[in-house]
Amino acid sequence: MNRRGFLHRSASLAAIGGVAGLGRSCGYALADEKGGVTFAGYAGGDVRLSRKDIASFARGLEGAVLHPGDNGYDHARSIWNASIDRRPKLIARPASPEDMWRTVKFASENGVSLSIRGGGHNHNGYAVSDSGMMMDLSQMRAGDVSLHDKSAVVEPGMTFAQFDGLTHKAGLAATGAIVSMVGLPGYTLGGGIGWLHRKFGAGCDNLIGADIVTASGDLVRANARENEDLLWALRGGGGNFGAAARLHYRLHELDSVYAGLIFYSLEDLDRVGRFLDGYLDGAPDDLNVWMLHRMAPPSPLLEKSVHGKPVLILAVTWTGGQSEGERITAPLLKAAVPLGASLKRRSYPEWQSALDAAWGDGFCNEWVGGYLNAYDADVRNVISTFVNAASSPFSDFKVALLGGEFSRAGAADAAFGHRDAKYAYVIQTRWLKTEEARRHLAWTYEFHRALRAIDAGGVYVNFIGKEEPPSRVADAYEPERLKRLRAIKSSIDPDNFFNQNANIKPT
Repeated sequence: MNRRGFLHRSASLAAIGGVAGLGRSCGYALADEKGGVTFAGYAGGDVRLSRKDIASFARGLEGAVLHPGDNGYDHARSIWNASIDRRPKLIARPASPEDMWRTVKFASENGVSLSIRGGGHNHNGYAVSDSGMMMDLSQMRAGDVSLHDKSAVVEPGMTFAQFDGLTHKAGLAATGAIVSMVGLPGYTLGGGIGWLHRKFGAGCDNLIGADIVTASGDLVRANARENEDLLWALRGGGGNFGAAARLHYRLHELDSVYAGLIFYSLEDLDRVGRFLDGYLDGAPDDLNVWMLHRMAPPSPLLEKSVHGKPVLILAVTWTGGQSEGERITAPLLKAAVPLGASLKRRSYPEWQSALDAAWGDGFCNEWVGGYLNAYDADVRNVISTFVNAASSPFSDFKVALLGGEFSRAGAADAAFGHRDAKYAYVIQTRWLKTEEARRHLAWTYEFHRALRAIDAGGVYVNFIGKEEPPSRVADAYEPERLKRLRAIKSSIDPDNFFNQNANIKPT
């Protein structure tokens, strides 16, 4: 077996229970062991732990433990969404699956609320537990690519930039996010749509195994031979069932894509939209199109006079051959008179990071979405009304074409449902000043209410808004899928210890 890029760990998952502590005291004042620290409890209320017990936990870890005031604490608790400003009482930064096991066990046995940070990109801020514990996995980025069976085993601190860097060397890829800074666990366990879901299926469809640390302190391996129910639940059920210590992906041969952006004035939305809604009905699996509606960024593809004006952007991905891609995408360039275009052959990692600059750190964010059965006149009228009146020049409204391989996964394959929808949509609102939140959220949710009156129902779980009620999670799954998820949750986490997520409650 030809393998690349793996940083081998010295202890196997099976041996975690017997591994001796390799750790050190990490930045904690041990002089005062008489006092205590009050944490938020995972079941509500407060939990008080002695400094001695906390220090003992810290010494048992190979990785670092951070407390308020320590160097690196504020950086570790800061995530992509700048509107999230929470202060954990303790941040554990595991260096290994063994450290993860000890961290989960410590929090669970002591009743402490625990959040898990992978890439820290979820807008709801699930990564940061206010007054609880936070497990920051950013130090765990080892990866192993097998050329023999076209698969990868990776640790949960990886982002897609790192994952693609690893797999691209082997000429392989799996469905990832449309920006590269997103972490693998939240994206994959939540479902996963991107540039490649029509060709290779959702991100979770390519998850073929995982090693999970459960609330009871067990280490459970889920794959096609062991704990198949758990693997099914992990394919779209989010972080409800445990902390992923390793993720095993199916990979596909892909080196480059024919891809880029086509800009149209939003004044041409009706004309371009009528063409797209019909043309995309018969699109081959190799073609994927996202429609982005926003104020024009200062792109070199556009005349300066267009900057700041409402535009429709087609983000086009073709995974097949060059000549056929040029033929299939040519009509997309003729739906109206383009303001600019950038279709060309490029490596997949280059394309996946192409939008990173527009979605970097430092902004407050809110997302909220759903599904559409058509990109029709009613939908386009709502889009035009709200995008022309956008509260922030950094916000946009995205519509992603589904279908293809994404639509072929059945209820027996994955918890991630709503596979018959034609489009997924999301309002992504970004602003700079925290004190302006009310105005931007008002625009976001007024826009969403108008869409929900005409959309297809349901929601992609990673597009649930921070201001939506907990009951919205049920809309992410059809009733039978939700029933099965709740039963699996009850069997593996009956006390709902893992609740810092789009929470599925036990039966």
